[in-house]
Amino acid sequence: MNIFLDCGTHFGQGLDEFIKRFNIDSSWKVFTFEANPITFQGYMKYFHRAYPWVTAFNVAVSDKNGVVPINIETVPNEGHIGQGTSLIDRANWSPHNGVCDSHYRYSTDVSCIDFSKFIKDNCSESDYLLIKLDIEGSEYDVLENLIKTDCLKYIDHIVVEWHSDFFRNKLPIIERENIIKKQIQDAGIILENWK
Repeated sequence: MNIFLDCGTHFGQGLDEFIKRFNIDSSWKVFTFEANPITFQGYMKYFHRAYPWVTAFNVAVSDKNGVVPINIETVPNEGHIGQGTSLIDRANWSPHNGVCDSHYRYSTDVSCIDFSKFIKDNCSESDYLLIKLDIEGSEYDVLENLIKTDCLKYIDHIVVEWHSDFFRNKLPIIERENIIKKQIQDAGIILENWK
């Protein structure tokens, strides 16, 4: 079985690109995850109609199950749909060297899922598993948990948008990123950078 997990689907822009690039169709199992409830409503209203065979979740991908606060980026003239919406605490999160700090005035609680558990519950090692992670800084905790819980053996190809530049204290995040990249590559997984 071919499976695609689109984490941080926003309005489905990346999903559309992956569907075209990998020839994904209704024979695949496709799951999308979007934490921002406002963005998710827009995705479901418009984009999801194009791919009714995709299963969409309004949850944050995390290293645990539960409810967590999310800081929603409010883009001038667009509302609470910013792509920089993140679970990372505002004390540590500063996209574009603080230029966007004023965009974060709204937060809400969202459900989150343990991504490792989701993979173990929905995939097998014999599946072809493709993952896109664009989860605004949470990729570090999620990937470290995939490594810790022995989930890398399920994954064939992973595409990650790294957000070390969005953290106020970048150096320890870059160190974590380099360790994670090496462990993924050592496991024989195709690793690509996303935009």
